[in-house]
Amino acid sequence: MLLENIHGVIRRIDYTLTDDDIDFWAQQCILAVEKETFDFSTKVKEVFTQSGKRRVIYHYSKISVKNFICHYLKKRLDKVFKIEYASRSKIINLLFNTIPALKNMNDFVIIRADLIHDFHF
Repeated sequence: MLLENIHGVIRRIDYTLTDDDIDFWAQQCILAVEKETFDFSTKVKEVFTQSGKRRVIYHYSKISVKNFICHYLKKRLDKVFKIEYASRSKIINLLFNTIPALKNMNDFVIIRADLIHDFHF
């Protein structure tokens, strides 16, 4: 874990932190990894229900070493495995660019939905 890499992760999580705050938290993250003092078992569980779907979400306090380390690990995994996420705005723009090609607009419906990728390793 490099100091400058964790700086960027912390900055993206909370733009209100000062540079001194980011330095402090980055050092705390590096120390926690080096000394193996982090404890991921203290997560908070929340259950969200929407449209009949139940989702269980686990998270850590926004300003915490555990949260910063998790975000850093996610960033590293995305980079190592070259994971790219779909951009809803790009897809919607492509969809709207096809509208002029349609001859009969009366039968046209736009559905906005979440996109799910199936990754195989």
